[in-house]
Amino acid sequence: MPQLTSSHVLIAERRVKKFDLSKVKKNLEHKGWDRERIKAAEALYRKFLVVIALSDEGHRVVPPTEDVFTFWRAHHEQWMDYYEAFSHAGIRLVNPPLRRKPLIFRMGYERNLRETHALWRLAFNEEPPCEECEMPHAALVASAEQE
Repeated sequence: MPQLTSSHVLIAERRVKKFDLSKVKKNLEHKGWDRERIKAAEALYRKFLVVIALSDEGHRVVPPTEDVFTFWRAHHEQWMDYYEAFSHAGIRLVNPPLRRKPLIFRMGYERNLRETHALWRLAFNEEPPCEECEMPHAALVASAEQE
């Protein structure tokens, strides 16, 4: 876990603020998302990007909700914009976020989820959103294996 100061977080937030997500939002709107959902997902996604910026090399971050995962996928689908945004913001993208799919349970998913949540708490002094936190592990694995 990196040693974070408020200045690390402020720098990361300033860099993430530069990301132009208008194409992503338009893409999600075409997929049927309403503006309220897009706005809420964008706010969480920007925080998720801050967590990516603050993460240590070797740490795989986990999107905290399905909407953040979908927002990330929509951003990643525009791969040139995606990598250019990170590059222009001066954020290294060493390890891409983990997918929210079955194999991740065998690849340290729970550890990475805990580390992502710890970074979120350090950066924002709040509990991260977590759809999975209410589910017991056995139910989580079963639901992931059905996908």
